[in-house]
Amino acid sequence: MSAIPQFDEMTQPNGPIEGPTAWYGPEMAASTEWLYTLTPSDLAELGDALASVRKQGLDIMAIDRNNFPLPRLGVILDDIRGQLLKGRGFALLRGVPVDDYDALDAAGRPVPQNGKGHLLGHVKGLGYDVDDPALKIDVAFKPGDMQFLHNHQILHDRTAFEDGPEPERKRHLLRLWLCPPDGRPLPDYYAPRYGSAAIGDRGGIRTPGQVPNAPLEAI
Repeated sequence: MSAIPQFDEMTQPNGPIEGPTAWYGPEMAASTEWLYTLTPSDLAELGDALASVRKQGLDIMAIDRNNFPLPRLGVILDDIRGQLLKGRGFALLRGVPVDDYDALDAAGRPVPQNGKGHLLGHVKGLGYDVDDPALKIDVAFKPGDMQFLHNHQILHDRTAFEDGPEPERKRHLLRLWLCPPDGRPLPDYYAPRYGSAAIGDRGGIRTPGQVPNAPLEAI
């Protein structure tokens, strides 16, 4: 008999899901609480932090909150993080000046997204899956947007996009999977898939001999 629990053995909610994690699309669409637009002072902090890691010659794999100081914006990001893990499960950060940063600048603990150990995923040309409009919210992506999603709380997809002939009109998103140290408990059912169900030490795709790396170009 398989040691992997079957779906009917997984823990199910005892009743209706309530609280900030339960929301309806039309109500959320009428609100802007999930959207934060970067201010000039936020952008100045980002610029200073980028200059600092460049001066230290840090590899992208070595950058963390300790060597990327954001005195004001960091507090806001911590609040967004709380909303991801304990609240609505998603947020949108708007206004990153991607035209002013190169690929290195634009890039919890990252986990591999494939057998090659890629910590950054490159998303191009995906399709659309229609679902109940009452249970979703459509969010328009703009250059410089960063979308944060809690995969253990909500489902997400991307609508169709028609690339233009010019490079600047082709959609190219960067994806990063993070494993927070204070995430939600998961049933043991996930352990075979993630290698562990332990909070702060799970997720990603792992293979023997894998070396984590962050490709800055699509491979």
